[in-house]
Amino acid sequence: MSQLTVELRTEYDRTVVEVVGELDLSTVQELADAFERADRSGGRTLVLDASGLTFCDSAGLRVLIEARHRGAIALRSPSDALRRLLELTGTADRFEVI
Repeated sequence: MSQLTVELRTEYDRTVVEVVGELDLSTVQELADAFERADRSGGRTLVLDASGLTFCDSAGLRVLIEARHRGAIALRSPSDALRRLLELTGTADRFEVI
């Protein structure tokens, strides 16, 4: 079974969601729940720290795109695995990378 650690914290005017591990069908709900909690915290810029993401499949990509449609989301230090997926699917230009 895949493992994913998701941490939510506030940094200045940003809500940061940090993910470590594998983002796939079995773990995607953890990230979706974190995004929902971040939305409820109100008005802050949402940043996904994806430096520790070792794998991301289409289910993970779907959650990222859905979060992007709800508002601005920036990717902090996207891992090589996430960068490859975004490039392969032609979705890299939908996200700001910081």
